[in-house]
Amino acid sequence: MRAACETVAQEIVEHDQNKTGNRGSGRYSFGFSSTTRQMLHNPSWVKLLVKCCTSKLIDAVKQVYGGEPFSVWGSGGDFVLGRAYEYQQLHSDLGVKDVQYSHQDQGPPLLVINFAVQDLTQFNGPTRIIPGTQFDQSELPKLQNETWEQKLSTVCPIAQGAAIIRDARTWHAGTPNITTNARYLPNVEFMPAWWRETVSVGGPACLPKSLFDKHIPPEVQTLCEHLVQEEGGPTGAIKANTGKPHR
Repeated sequence: MRAACETVAQEIVEHDQNKTGNRGSGRYSFGFSSTTRQMLHNPSWVKLLVKCCTSKLIDAVKQVYGGEPFSVWGSGGDFVLGRAYEYQQLHSDLGVKDVQYSHQDQGPPLLVINFAVQDLTQFNGPTRIIPGTQFDQSELPKLQNETWEQKLSTVCPIAQGAAIIRDARTWHAGTPNITTNARYLPNVEFMPAWWRETVSVGGPACLPKSLFDKHIPPEVQTLCEHLVQEEGGPTGAIKANTGKPHR
């Protein structure tokens, strides 16, 4: 999976005309860089999805949702280049309050599982996560107003092969990568049925039918069949970056 991340990351950086990143200086979202906003057109991300949904991780997802139905929302992740010395500002992946804070007793509207394809240390840009903020309705602090406790709330050390499960509402952000190598965190995302049914968000189908039919077993197909695109749909090609950073 790391090799796939390296290959796609190189292509994304080559398409970044101003070399500014799309998630802050030196930071990139795999999904945001794709025309489908996901990476399931890539066989390596499909394999990651299958591995996630056929391992003990899916039991953890079931426990989070307490038996309520859920499905796959997508698969992408992020990476930060080496020598990226700036902190990323704290943010929530779900910023609309009626989405973010409703159904508090039904689990997170979006559950993210990140996969460590390399050891995560305090030096190579680990994610910082602020515990207990998934229901916080206060205004997010500007980077210059963040406390050092918030800046140092990093999830590390994490060994290669481990997974990080987080509620997408929780405040989080990237940290400096002072090493010379990029740090990669591909992911798989899940959503409960109530969110799909009540919230008007979404994007184009992102999973080619050929990959769905060939590589995804029946027990996993039921979790992602709504993502299947017919032949001739969006290709998931890397799009040119305009140089405007996001979050």
